[in-house]
Amino acid sequence: KKSSLSTLFKFMFRNEQLPSDITGGFNPIKLQKTQPDAIKRLEIDEVAMMLDTVQNGTGLTDKEKGYWLKTRLRDKAILVLFVTYGLRLSELRELNISSFNFSRGVFVIYRKRGKEVQMPINDACEKVILDYIENERAKNDELDNENEDALFLSLQKKRMTTRSIRDLVKKYTSIAMGTSRSHGYSPHKLRATAATSMIETGFSIYDVQNLLDHDNVTTTQLYSAHRKNSKREIVKNFDWLDEDSVLGVKRND
Repeated sequence: KKSSLSTLFKFMFRNEQLPSDITGGFNPIKLQKTQPDAIKRLEIDEVAMMLDTVQNGTGLTDKEKGYWLKTRLRDKAILVLFVTYGLRLSELRELNISSFNFSRGVFVIYRKRGKEVQMPINDACEKVILDYIENERAKNDELDNENEDALFLSLQKKRMTTRSIRDLVKKYTSIAMGTSRSHGYSPHKLRATAATSMIETGFSIYDVQNLLDHDNVTTTQLYSAHRKNSKREIVKNFDWLDEDSVLGVKRND
C-alpha cells in the first residue's frame, strides 16, 4: 500500500499536481520477519520414538495395531525414506519397484515439472525397502497391470493415495510428540526434519539444497537459521588457546 501511494504522489508531483514531493516524509514500514522457530519439525529423539513405534507398535490403539501388523514393514520404509531424503509426498507416492537399481545403489525419483533425478541409496534404506518387498508387499500375480510396479500399496493392493500416506505420517508423528492424531505432522514436516537434521549434522546448505531440490538457496537457509546457538558452538570449538584442542596454540609464558 505504501509503495502504491508513493508512486501515485511522485507521479502527481512530477505532473505538477502537488506543490512538493511529500513521500520523503513517509516513515519506513517494518515488516515482521519469519522466526526460525516457526519451522515445525521433529526433534532427533522424536524421530527415534517414531521409528520405535513403527518397529514395535508402541503407542498404537488396539484397532491401529490390527492394521499395523499387516503394514509395519511398508510404514517403516515410508518413514525412513521421508526422514532420510526429505522427499515430497508426490515423489514418494510415485516410486515404483523399477525405480530401484540395488546393484548400482541408486533409485530414480520424479521432481517437480517431471524432472527425473537419480538418488544414491544408503544401506538403511535399502534394507527396509527390500524387507518390505520380500516379506510384506503383495506379489505381482496378485496385482492388476496398473499397480504391479507400484512400490507402496494399500491393503486393497492399489498404489497408496496421498491422503493415506498423509494419515499414516500424522499417526506416527503424533505418537512421537505425545499429541492427538489430528495434531500429528504432515509429510512436509518430515521434509523439514530431514533438512534441519542434515544441517545440524554439518552438511552445507548447498548440499541440502541439492538433495531437497530447492529452486533457491534462501529456502534452504530458513532451515539453517533454525539451528540455535550456532555462533556459540562455532567459537567454542575454535579456541586457539585451548591446549586440548586440535587447533589449540600453546601459549609460552
